[in-house]
Amino acid sequence: MINPAKLLKLKGYWEQFAQRHPKFVRYLQVVAEGYIQADSVLDVTVKDASGRELHSNVRITQEDMELISSLKEMLQSK
Repeated sequence: MINPAKLLKLKGYWEQFAQRHPKFVRYLQVVAEGYIQADSVLDVTVKDASGRELHSNVRITQEDMELISSLKEMLQSK
């Protein structure tokens, strides 16, 4: 079961993140509006302060799309 207090705390963290990184949040919105589909590949690279990189990717399944759709609905119902 999801703890409502933790959800509210997470919402606050997200709002602060969105204020600090508006271009990235807009990027996520554009991607979520139609770029992510079943069989799409999400590719992520993280570079730390020393320059080391860690890379991973995941192929999106139809089941993943159900989760993504639910998250989009939840985030849009502010």
